[in-house]
Amino acid sequence: MNFFTKKEAIFFITILIISFLIIFFFTNYNSSFLSFEKGYLSTNTYVSDLEIFFCPEDYCSSHLISEINFAEKSIYVAIYSFTHYDIANALISAKKRGLDVKIIIDFLQSTSKYSLHNMLEEQGILIFIKKDSGVMHNKFAIIDEKKVFTGSFNYSLNADTKNDETLILIKNKIIASKFFSKFNKLLKESY
Repeated sequence: MNFFTKKEAIFFITILIISFLIIFFFTNYNSSFLSFEKGYLSTNTYVSDLEIFFCPEDYCSSHLISEINFAEKSIYVAIYSFTHYDIANALISAKKRGLDVKIIIDFLQSTSKYSLHNMLEEQGILIFIKKDSGVMHNKFAIIDEKKVFTGSFNYSLNADTKNDETLILIKNKIIASKFFSKFNKLLKESY
């Protein structure tokens, strides 16, 4: 007997993961690999800036686009689905300002007629397609290697205006470096 559809199960698991991350960042957590106490990581770096946005009421894309527009050096994106023209145009503008912009997208999503990866590539943005088995379901953007957007938010108009989505902005170089390591690992598995 199935209690959830596959889509509902994925949504439920995503909410659980996000809830865990929120609890992790706002409670005292101690383990052998990381000490997180009163807002400090084991390296004594304070996690002071954590913002959480919910769609559709917070229009997640506007927060992402704002940070893209103020980026100074680089924007690295790993995204499952990319069909949002306003986000695409912000990334194209960033590329034209001289920023290093790279995007990794899921293979199956890249075959969709609505995917904007070809348009982005035509504008000089480096696009990589995740080729290994399994779905590349990551949804994160690293800005200037010091800020990370992550959550359930895909770069689509439906995610922005209709779906219940979450977008979390983390301003922390140590956390950004962990996402950057993951981005580089995904690059090696892409073409």
